[in-house]
Amino acid sequence: MNPAFEPADAFAGWHHSMPFHCLRRGTWIDVHSSVYPPHHPHAQDPLFSWEAIISQLSPVTVGQQTAYVMNHELQLVFTSARWAEEFDPARGLYPILDAALLIGMHRDTLDWDRILGIAGCLYLFISLPMKTQQFFVGAQIIGVILYVIYGSGAAEKARAVKA
Repeated sequence: MNPAFEPADAFAGWHHSMPFHCLRRGTWIDVHSSVYPPHHPHAQDPLFSWEAIISQLSPVTVGQQTAYVMNHELQLVFTSARWAEEFDPARGLYPILDAALLIGMHRDTLDWDRILGIAGCLYLFISLPMKTQQFFVGAQIIGVILYVIYGSGAAEKARAVKA
């Protein structure tokens, strides 16, 4: 294996090693120790912990070591979501190229229904808390408005009947 073009110390403090290239197989290997780099807001989120994601990974043997990899569908959604999350000038368009290569190499075997399912779950994960909070606030505002319009008048009538 030959290291990538950047020196290894350029990756210090990140969540992955320097990429390696296998000349014999023409394959790049990027070894990650976590989903997000330590400085990312999601780095300590339990949803992205090893325990949370291990069930979605498959073991592979690399030399004498066991490593875990995402299936192609999960890798495609993950790569696309990370790129869409925030544009990183240092990474540039590499994630789009990764996705294009993955689709090109596995177009006949990709399970597009699974990709849509994963993407749908990702959408719910990202949007549901915000939508739920917006709904809650909206419902509270509507409740106050309805009370002011209808409830206060009904309360005055009820007080008048009791008196």
